[in-house]
Amino acid sequence: DIVLQRTTASPKNAAAEQPKSAVGETAELPRRTLFGTVTGDDDQPVADAEIRWGSFQWDDKVKKTKTDAHGNFELVGAPGSDGALFVLADQYAPEFAPVRKDVQQVDVQLERGRTVRGRVTNRAGKPIDGVRVVPQTHCLETGFCNPIWLSERDVATDENGEFEITAVPNFGVTFDFLADRYTEKRDTPLAADQGAHEIVLTTGGAAHGRVIDAEGQPVRNFNVRVKIPRDRDPSEKVGGYYAGYDWYGARFTRDDGEFVLSDVPAGALLRLIVSAPEGIGKS
Repeated sequence: DIVLQRTTASPKNAAAEQPKSAVGETAELPRRTLFGTVTGDDDQPVADAEIRWGSFQWDDKVKKTKTDAHGNFELVGAPGSDGALFVLADQYAPEFAPVRKDVQQVDVQLERGRTVRGRVTNRAGKPIDGVRVVPQTHCLETGFCNPIWLSERDVATDENGEFEITAVPNFGVTFDFLADRYTEKRDTPLAADQGAHEIVLTTGGAAHGRVIDAEGQPVRNFNVRVKIPRDRDPSEKVGGYYAGYDWYGARFTRDDGEFVLSDVPAGALLRLIVSAPEGIGKS
């Protein structure tokens, strides 16, 4: 049970009494045009390879481009700062090419990559079809430190629970397994060309509780947010739930004060922040 205490609301004009910070104009980034040639591991030019700045199109001023029949490309409007090019071509492993702020020519050589195979089952050994298998990697040169999904290479398991992903980078790649009604399995290392890996998924978890006030009466209207525990052991499982649970939570209207949060990882640790219109939030 989660007990909420009443609190006095802050004056509505309190925010207006705070001094406002000065807002300056955003400086325009210096721009440049990058050019170069993309070749394969056989030193032959790669045509129709897609070239992007970084891993995602954060900057809409940098439009992605493609190589011509001779493997040449020109990327207009790239920021004049350190970063990376993301190069994607059929039959080749995706490649991040570091780009320093003082260069314009970037030549990239692609590798054929590797093949990863496997089979996904539940705990009873039955195959699970439709499981999304997504390779992920990192590219610190872009300034984006979070894992980067290589969604262009993702696949789904077939009716036998089997999957095969080709043209995967040789190093620095793990795999996420995502399926409805099952607890996702993330950041899973899989060796290449070593037969079929066996992946087991467990059914999805849920968090169930009841919100009451100081007199022990159920709270009818309340909001529940999900956070990662502040103090935890590195071996304890955290995260892996719907991002909206973290940002704005889930609202409930229940006469009995009960709530159920579905699709949270089974066996994971959660920190719940509960608030109500007339109560202090409890964590």
